[in-house]
Amino acid sequence: MKKNIFLLSLIASMLTSSVNSQTTVDEENFLLAANIRILNQYHFLKKTIDNDFFDAIFENYLAEVDPYKILLTEPEVAELRNFKTPKDNLENILVIPTYTEELINDRIKLLKNKINAILSKPFDFTINETFNSDYTNLPYARNEIELIERWRKRLKYQVISQTLTEVLPDTNFIQAENPLDPSRSNQSPQSVKQNFDKALIQARKNVDDMTQRFLSTIITLKRRDYVNHYVNAVGQTYDEYTSYLPPVQKETFDIRLSGQLEGIGAEIRKASDGLVEVVRIVPGGASYRQKELKAGDMIMKVAQKEQPPVDIRNLTLNETLKLIRGKKGTLIKLTVKKKNGEIVVIPIIRDKIILEETYARSTVLLKDNARYGYLYLPKFYRNFNDDRERTSTTDVHKELDYLNSQNVDGLIFDLRNNGGGSLEDAILMSGLFITEGPIIRVRDNSREYPPYKDTNKDIIFTKPMVVLVNNGSASASEIFAAALQDYERAIVVGQGDKTFGKGTVQTLFSLNKIPEARSYAQDLGYLKFTIQKYYRITGQSTQTQGVRPDIILPSIAIPFSNEKSSFTNDSLRPILFSKWNEFQYPIESLIQKSAARTDRNKTFKNIQKRSNLIQQQQEQTQFSLNYNQAFLKRQNYLKKLAQYKVDLNKNLSFNIIEKKLSTQETQQNGYKEKLEQRSRWYSTLKKDIYLQETLDILIDITKT
Repeated sequence: MKKNIFLLSLIASMLTSSVNSQTTVDEENFLLAANIRILNQYHFLKKTIDNDFFDAIFENYLAEVDPYKILLTEPEVAELRNFKTPKDNLENILVIPTYTEELINDRIKLLKNKINAILSKPFDFTINETFNSDYTNLPYARNEIELIERWRKRLKYQVISQTLTEVLPDTNFIQAENPLDPSRSNQSPQSVKQNFDKALIQARKNVDDMTQRFLSTIITLKRRDYVNHYVNAVGQTYDEYTSYLPPVQKETFDIRLSGQLEGIGAEIRKASDGLVEVVRIVPGGASYRQKELKAGDMIMKVAQKEQPPVDIRNLTLNETLKLIRGKKGTLIKLTVKKKNGEIVVIPIIRDKIILEETYARSTVLLKDNARYGYLYLPKFYRNFNDDRERTSTTDVHKELDYLNSQNVDGLIFDLRNNGGGSLEDAILMSGLFITEGPIIRVRDNSREYPPYKDTNKDIIFTKPMVVLVNNGSASASEIFAAALQDYERAIVVGQGDKTFGKGTVQTLFSLNKIPEARSYAQDLGYLKFTIQKYYRITGQSTQTQGVRPDIILPSIAIPFSNEKSSFTNDSLRPILFSKWNEFQYPIESLIQKSAARTDRNKTFKNIQKRSNLIQQQQEQTQFSLNYNQAFLKRQNYLKKLAQYKVDLNKNLSFNIIEKKLSTQETQQNGYKEKLEQRSRWYSTLKKDIYLQETLDILIDITKT
């Protein structure tokens, strides 16, 4: 207890002692102390601030800076451990980021040379050795020699994997020949060897490019980046959803939640030579209209208005993003290296970019001369910085108006892989389908609060509906699906046996709002942390358990899970609410009819069997680096998969009434690309076997 009191008082003193100084170290001390104090006071989970607490932070920090245990050795980690617990002040701890930066930067310089040497020589594929991918339980390398050996095996495994993917494609694996055993081939030994050599050369090049890009990204990290990692590790010690968001990451968080940003309208990534590669030009954005910047161009320098250009080769991707993003209407000049080697300066006026693929969209499905609505929502989006901007609720309202105008007989609301977003929109959107009543209940670590309610009696859509989910449907998606299930307003159909299982509520707190933070000119960023748990109106929690669908469809295993959460599943007492009484869903009959269809459907039967094989494959952590053994193992695996063939490329037994662009939309920049995107979406829907079965379930409902 005395140690706990000492550490808490130490943290409090660090918040005030650095106010009169504006050095970098004092700011970092303040940042760390502020995060610890806020979480200690306001996080849902209560932690004892003692040596065990700082031990856990240190382990989380290591998992962030070297998750694959390929940068640091055991003696170096042991040296870092000497600073993991505060002595007289937090500066002792902040030696860790400083020392980490030195160690990793020196290691990267060594690795660049060693990796070049490894990849410049042919691998011996006849040796019997293995690669271990179980990084969590893997010990750190005992020395640099062992670390380089770990890299050699890692690179060899990546080369073998990519070569096998080329030599043994899924579509031609039974007839494929082992290039290291041409005596068994129907082709000439020379032909087989040439195919293997070609695949091997390309694989080595791909692995080299990927590795150099990884190393170049790491070496641009500055000490402050490692400080940010440590501060983030504090949050991760509480739970998996608590994190520190530096300013650029907060911007990215806002972009993901709102589907909007201001900038040049281009997706970028760090290249192996330190430059920044343009991956994609966003249709309708500033770069799209300017027409000079192209995918594949390499950005070398960035200049604001008439200011001198900044060379970005030694900047992190986040630092580069900070330079490139900016207010609508401002000028940026990019020094760019074209594919032909030409170097040009491209001026671009920044503008607002709308990421259309993140927004709600709908269409009409046609089967047996009847119309059914389909509405896809990728996330529950909202711009919390501007109430005038579009929200997921208003967009869904518009899509429902359109579907009502098309006189559809029912609705499929697709929330597959919707990771959540705005809690407010989950509540408001639920209200579009019921008269009024409670939607969700919440409590913090001391009490339960009054339930969040839908108070609007208007119902926008009154016909039968099915909510389609999978284990990527999380948070706000689970709130929406659970509410409609509890009200018996909709049937929940699952591509799998449950949703993700996130039953917690997070808040965003600006660290600049702390009074003492005014002493620092730099934006300190935000802290995202868990303040509440939420519960269904029945009192049940979705934490780890998710929402269990009324009808479960066979599904290929997808590695989404929340079963190792910091939070347990508990419950509250039930409360009264009025269920939907316009009509009832004959659930047992629907389950039986769906099961009969999927049992007759060879594709669904094979999906379940393939799922078991894929899951077994995913659980493996030891991989042979002997090419003959790896070849036979992959071939046998693909042969087993072939027994349960799944053809997901054929059109199914429904049609789509394609939604035409409005006159206003056809006058916007990038409308042709928007048409192409919509056409690709329609094509994907027509081959979606889960959508087909969900539609058949909806048809069963409308016929009862």
